[in-house]
Amino acid sequence: MVEAVVDNDVVEKLSRWAVSAALPDALKVPVSEIGYLATLKFVVGKRIATLASCEAKSALANFLAMGSELEATDEEIELAAEIEAAAIDSELDLDAGESILIAVSLKRDVKKLATGDKRAVCSCQPLSQTLNLIEPLRGRIITLEQILAQLIRQLDFGELRGKVCGDPCDKTAGICFGCSSEGSSETSALDALLSYQKHLAKESSEFTAPNLAS
Repeated sequence: MVEAVVDNDVVEKLSRWAVSAALPDALKVPVSEIGYLATLKFVVGKRIATLASCEAKSALANFLAMGSELEATDEEIELAAEIEAAAIDSELDLDAGESILIAVSLKRDVKKLATGDKRAVCSCQPLSQTLNLIEPLRGRIITLEQILAQLIRQLDFGELRGKVCGDPCDKTAGICFGCSSEGSSETSALDALLSYQKHLAKESSEFTAPNLAS
């Protein structure tokens, strides 16, 4: 049974930083119960394959082998199309992958949807005004900021910061970890992540929580 789903963005960034093995503990869900879209291995796999880091390739391969590949049902695809249409009508920025994940989460009553797409998070509140069926997602969305906060508590901070700053694939993470300055601390990074998380919670009317718990 899938208890959490993750979007391509989260998996790609955690793999590039070679910390995707820590995702189950960060989400408090066994790796076998973390679902990912079948397109992940092609879309993200192609980008990771071009990287020089063997660690990144290995991290992605291990996650793909241990997580649960999801194939959307016809019913879920129909719901995703309805969600996309409503987003377009409301001029919201919600891509096809996020629509599928939302549909899967709703149809399968998945408890956590982890996404690195801030635009998608902030689209949920206005989308719910015209499509009330997404309301059960409120409070269930886990952001990359929340995941990073958990990783800080799990891993050596200096090593994690080195990975994040060594591959600046996420602007917010780079700011929170002080990648453009001479140094940063675990406390300052957590404070910065919390500030971003509170903003996302406010912008989304708490479709994601205003704290760093995942």
